[in-house]
Amino acid sequence: MRNASRFRPSPALVISMIALFVSVSGVAWAAATIGTNDIKNGAVTAEKLHNNSVNTQKIVDGAVTAPKLHNNAVTNTKIGLGAVSAAKLQNNAVNAPKIASGAVGASELGPVVTRTNSIVVPANSARQVSRSCDPGELALSAGANWDGAATVGPVLQAATFVAGTPEPTSGTAAGRNNDNNARTLTVIVSCLAP
Repeated sequence: MRNASRFRPSPALVISMIALFVSVSGVAWAAATIGTNDIKNGAVTAEKLHNNSVNTQKIVDGAVTAPKLHNNAVTNTKIGLGAVSAAKLQNNAVNAPKIASGAVGASELGPVVTRTNSIVVPANSARQVSRSCDPGELALSAGANWDGAATVGPVLQAATFVAGTPEPTSGTAAGRNNDNNARTLTVIVSCLAP
């Protein structure tokens, strides 16, 4: 007959098993009862966070503000297509140095329209004539002609320019008629429509 006392646990084994169960249940109890109010401000530092533990679902809307972003943290690869709309751009934020060569083509621009105005210039005198673009349009260039002809020579002279602040919105032609007859000076302004 076998000795039954041989299979009984020793007192040391019983005590160690009880200690194990208490410690395991204590960890589970602690994990279940520690809330945000139990954690001191600044206790959870970046080093204590597991990789990818803070994801978009865990960030409240508006929590990441500009002062909280590191310089150059937001790069082209981190911006979704269509994420930066016109409403999100500050006035004058997109200027010539920030536009890639060839990025703006005819399909991105409004139509170019022609605006004209004419004045009769008496013989042996000088005059100027101006034409503004319509509201919202920008003046791209200005040209002139005499009596509908583009030729300007020693008898009929003209100079053109665009003007406006802060962007050009009109064009002017200044001309001198050295002929013995009155002539018509016309200014032609190319305007970019919105």
